[in-house]
Amino acid sequence: MIKLYDYQEDLKQKVYFAWASHANVLLVLPCRAGKTVIFTNIIAETPGVTCILVHRAELVYQASMTLCKHGIRHNIISSKSTIKRIIADQIKRFGTCFYNPSVKDTVASVQTLVNLPADNPIFHRCNLWITDECHHLIAKTAWETCVSRFVNAKGLGVTATPCRSDGKGLGRASHGLMDVMIEGITAAELIERKFIAPYRIYCPHNTLDLSHVAIGSDGDYQFKALKGALDNAKITGSIIEHYKKIIPGKKALAFTVDVESAEQLANEFNDNGIRALAVSGTTNPSVRADALVQLERGEISVVCNCELFGEGTDLPAIDAVIMARPTKSYGLYYQQVFRPMSRNPDNPDKIAYIIDHVGNVYEHGLPDTQRQWSLAARERRSSTKQSMIRICAECSAAYSRVEHGLICPYCGYIKIPTQRSNIENVDGDLMELSPSTLELMLGKTNIQPRIPYNATDIIKNSIRKRHCERMHALEDLKEAIAIWATDKTDIPRAQREFYLTFGIDVLTAQSLTRRDADALKNRINL
Repeated sequence: MIKLYDYQEDLKQKVYFAWASHANVLLVLPCRAGKTVIFTNIIAETPGVTCILVHRAELVYQASMTLCKHGIRHNIISSKSTIKRIIADQIKRFGTCFYNPSVKDTVASVQTLVNLPADNPIFHRCNLWITDECHHLIAKTAWETCVSRFVNAKGLGVTATPCRSDGKGLGRASHGLMDVMIEGITAAELIERKFIAPYRIYCPHNTLDLSHVAIGSDGDYQFKALKGALDNAKITGSIIEHYKKIIPGKKALAFTVDVESAEQLANEFNDNGIRALAVSGTTNPSVRADALVQLERGEISVVCNCELFGEGTDLPAIDAVIMARPTKSYGLYYQQVFRPMSRNPDNPDKIAYIIDHVGNVYEHGLPDTQRQWSLAARERRSSTKQSMIRICAECSAAYSRVEHGLICPYCGYIKIPTQRSNIENVDGDLMELSPSTLELMLGKTNIQPRIPYNATDIIKNSIRKRHCERMHALEDLKEAIAIWATDKTDIPRAQREFYLTFGIDVLTAQSLTRRDADALKNRINL
């Protein structure tokens, strides 16, 4: 059994503790943080029958190979062709077969499992079920049918993105089946501790307009309209141009909107002297696997794919991803953007490159941005929150406006605001203002109300009352801002973050009307 890192052991113990009072536990960890290692340790320590649930044949294969790496013999419940392929590859890769229908541990396809009789022995014998990519696990689906049959089992769901583009929540009180959520190490910490590779994102300029593309019931773009928008944008030439400019010769995975687009892009690469292959869900599994082997060996430079190599795919040899498929789904974006961030033992200084031709980074932010997760359904509401991302006009690199303000951390280019006196043009960063002005940011506004000449006592009292109400509202707002900034020690960074989050700088907030001050305070307190 592989020894766990400190944070992995801590999370494992938290899972055991949570099972004392909850049936189904959701564990949230970024890609490459070791979710599989943690639950494999739990499987090895579980004396009873365990079952790993997956929803695609590719993931049955990956889960089986993972158990093989840990020396765990296991049963497989899937199609005969999938089992046959797995057995052959086990013998090829490990010199032995780990498939054994008589042992306690099982990898099962949900599609196959749901068709078994409800009284099949596996359902009442199982003590623990586990599923990776747990964001798929919601009520009134085959997942619920399977899980409900495990009447004597605890449940463990793991995922990097406990959210869905349709807004449904994963909690039992919402649309899901999970009782409690445990969050682990962040992506930023993984990069800092060198568990995953640092990244650079480039967003070449293009004419892609998605404003007219309808959103489907799943929360993502409707396919036909999206396909038409991409065809009209004609971004293929830009993809080839920027591959040569930014990552020449590097091993890349390109994500496209459909099979036809993958094949067209691969042909364009080949026509420009860059060896490429196209694969999709319709491609024979052995051909898909061979494409990745050729990419790892350097026999080809690019694999263009549609709806593949996202979930559960560890590709340490990949240097870059090329995004040619827009998505409203944060989960899909996250899975794709993390593909090249696996550490490569043969390249300890590896940098992962993400070339985003379709604006996904504007939609979803940087890969290591910390997010607040919840088991509840996500409300669909408008927001004045602005993009936290700036694209350098000089090198096309994407970077955080909160962290770096106006200065590109990659090439040093400085964005000069069109009007230096306009706070909005410097992202709410008030570094250029005097110390006294900074004090005023969270200070009390003592300006007295203006009372018209010859005003009656009734009018004077009314003006003073409204002024008093406004001062109380501004004091409450000041307190809300102070609480929001409690753990923020970098004032310029905090100012930028406040402006980009709430759409107003801290100084201007101190001049709001009573109604607007109350509204901003309520948004801060959410």
